[in-house]
Amino acid sequence: MPLRAGSHLGPYEILAAIGAGGMGEVYRARDGKLNRDVALKVLPEAFTADPERRARFTREAQVLASLNHPNIAHIHGFEDAGPTSALVMELVDGPNLAELIQTRRRLPLDEALPIARQIAEALEAAHERGIVHRDLKPANVKVRDDGTVKVLDFGLAKALSPESAASSVDVMNSPTLTAQATQLGVILGTAAYMAPEQAKGRYVDRRADIWAFGVVLYEMLTGRRGYDAEDVSDTLAAVLTRDVDWNALPTEVPPRLVALLRDCLVRDPKQRLRDIGDARRVLDQIIAGVPDPASAVASAQSQTRRSSARALPWGVAVVALVGAAALAFVHFGERPSVQQTIRFQVPGPEKSRIVSFALSPDGRYLAFATGDPYSGVQGGTKVWLRPVDSLEARAVTGTEGTSVLPDQVFWSPGSDSIGFVTQDGKLKKVSISGGPPQTIASPVEPITHGAWGPNGVILLARNPRLPIQRLPDVGGALVDVTKNDGQNQSQPQFLPDGRHFLYWVAGASAETNGVYVASLENDGKTRRLLPDSTVARYVPPATTGRSGHLLFVRENTLVAQAFDADTATLSGPILAVAENVGRFSISQNGALAYMAGIPTSRQQLVWVDRTGAEVGVAAAPAQYRNVRLSPDDKSIAFDRSEDANSDVWTMDLTRGVPSKITFAPIPDRLPLWSPDGRRILWSSRRNGVQDLYVKAANGTGQDEKLIAMGSPFGMATDWSRDELVLYHLQGGKTGQDLWIAPQRTGASSEPQKPFAYLDSNFNEAFGAFSPDGHWIAYESDESGKPEIYVQGYPLPNQKVKVKISSAGGTDAAWSKTSRELFYLGADRNLMAVKYRATATTFDPEATKVLFPVPGSLVHRSYAVTGDGRFLIAKPVDENMSDSVTWVLNWLAEPTQRVPSR
Repeated sequence: MPLRAGSHLGPYEILAAIGAGGMGEVYRARDGKLNRDVALKVLPEAFTADPERRARFTREAQVLASLNHPNIAHIHGFEDAGPTSALVMELVDGPNLAELIQTRRRLPLDEALPIARQIAEALEAAHERGIVHRDLKPANVKVRDDGTVKVLDFGLAKALSPESAASSVDVMNSPTLTAQATQLGVILGTAAYMAPEQAKGRYVDRRADIWAFGVVLYEMLTGRRGYDAEDVSDTLAAVLTRDVDWNALPTEVPPRLVALLRDCLVRDPKQRLRDIGDARRVLDQIIAGVPDPASAVASAQSQTRRSSARALPWGVAVVALVGAAALAFVHFGERPSVQQTIRFQVPGPEKSRIVSFALSPDGRYLAFATGDPYSGVQGGTKVWLRPVDSLEARAVTGTEGTSVLPDQVFWSPGSDSIGFVTQDGKLKKVSISGGPPQTIASPVEPITHGAWGPNGVILLARNPRLPIQRLPDVGGALVDVTKNDGQNQSQPQFLPDGRHFLYWVAGASAETNGVYVASLENDGKTRRLLPDSTVARYVPPATTGRSGHLLFVRENTLVAQAFDADTATLSGPILAVAENVGRFSISQNGALAYMAGIPTSRQQLVWVDRTGAEVGVAAAPAQYRNVRLSPDDKSIAFDRSEDANSDVWTMDLTRGVPSKITFAPIPDRLPLWSPDGRRILWSSRRNGVQDLYVKAANGTGQDEKLIAMGSPFGMATDWSRDELVLYHLQGGKTGQDLWIAPQRTGASSEPQKPFAYLDSNFNEAFGAFSPDGHWIAYESDESGKPEIYVQGYPLPNQKVKVKISSAGGTDAAWSKTSRELFYLGADRNLMAVKYRATATTFDPEATKVLFPVPGSLVHRSYAVTGDGRFLIAKPVDENMSDSVTWVLNWLAEPTQRVPSR
């Protein structure tokens, strides 16, 4: 929240706002202790909410405060006042260099040189202390009335960046681009001034400052930006592929200064000027009037040419003709500049997992929802907004409780609003400029996907057995726009005319599965375009300058094929765009975002002891997800993805041969063994809601619905010896709740009904019965984050509850043979807790750290055997990512042809 004039932050009285940027708001304030005016840079809210980043920033600020140079704005201290934190800095009056250039156009040489020299002095002093600015630009250079230069924000781009974690935008003042700053593979810097290695996300050092110094000096001398384009992506492409316009330099710029600029602006950092002190020395010589040897040579050559011209007047015409011919040859042999593909990673904020994402049509923003689709504890899920040129993502107010199922976030055609689905199945929209979300629809059947058309129409996919439906974006009645004969229809997307749309069909047959085109009139004139049951997205011709394209995934490869939207016809070769793609989103101007696909991630199942040392191999490398050991520890059940679907498998660990148990067109996952090991229970969304199905473990017989959860999300987590199925489901107003479904008949020989075990206002999930059946370990967020608790069963000892973890916990499991409880703690360390218990008391001992468990964020990362070993899924070539890869100018990258089906 902005600070008001007259308010206080610690001992500092706020006088007036000075400005704001990607690194925080800046205020003029009065230091009540020392009676001086200072500048307060109030740090972003996302930064102050992270204790780790605050601590790291304090360490960085201490180093930055050690800079003591007349051309560097001094850091006085760091004020931490509750939720608001600010950097206390020297107040520098006067315009910044950007304002001077804007007002004066180019600066005269005698004015530009002293400014450049002082900037070089500041950089030299910082580099000697091992400090790199990383964000040098005219807006960060203040020029006092007496000509003194002060460079601002030294090192703040690094200090403020997270380490755990648009077309009309002003690229000169765009905030720092970052994903996980200071790490390899990350963009860090301001678009118009970043060095090429920064634009490629590579490691940077002081040579990046030298590049930026050259760009700033060029701008002072010419009055124009060296790398200026309409949007950030074009600016980055220019940095990577084009030189500045050297002809724009005024004729009075001495050759020695031109040579210095060229040395600063070499793309290869190995060939670039290595020390800013060398630049300062050249500037000193120019300012002092030391003769330039290059100028003397040029003067002699000019004199020779003049003498030759007097001796051979006709030679001028000959040389002119030869020169014109050479120029024509070079000109007509030129190729147009090619935009370069740029990739960078966008991780989930606050150590969250991105589960749903969508690029805005204009390519300026990435909207995404965070959570864990395989976790019961979903508290804190929300929608985030990440501009392409922003320091970091920001949470969208009012979107808490967003569904964590994939692909439930989508954009309005004008890129000004986001549509999203809540955990209780409501469809809402929210403006990115602010304001509370508005509910559009609250259908009985949960929504799975949405698309927003140009004519104020939203398409919805809901129950897999329902057709695609439409409704106005202001709310209204749902109207069918396709016919459905028991097919799974989903993933609609509008074509440019606003009448026709694409969608995919799965689960019918090989002859009818695929990508289809239909119209809002529901005239029955649907046509299959592709045999692939995959998401398809259309990109108009304006993106590439050639033809429109249809993008879709084939065998985990994102591919593109020319597509005429007017006739809805495909043509030409199929080109590979990116490998190992699970989900993707595309803008209308050449931006692409995707997440790595789960199907290509492989693990090797290994046995480990209590120290984490491997004591044997359980299974060869393959894809194993949500692994469960059979009661006799001889077999496993797991789920595996194939062709955009997921099925349940089993495998005898002695033989090592996997057997497929389920074959439904709807994903089946999260298997669980019955107590006798003869049946497999799993979760499936076959009727638009999550229910529990059962089948013989040997794969014989039919799938049978055992428990009707009727929830958008739910899963079974334990099946006790007393034939009690423990599961959690989405409880609407109460979040995730724990339920128990008895499988034995009651005294009246009637089946017993499921009942709620825990249905508080918090999220409770992933329950597990103790071997004696008297206690249930589970995960709850009642403390504000997931922790492990143990609670009694049945009544009356159900009122006994003991908190087990204190620094976060998940994935609880009981030892079968000893009184010991295990869970995953911070940093995925496996924790062990011995306990003493009776039917009514539970007394845990101190927690011990055993070893870190590798793997992704899905649950069931380990299993405990009766003889005290652990089964661990060890990644072999883990390609699944919890971050989004953002690609600018995706079609500029070389592609290869993919065989057609």
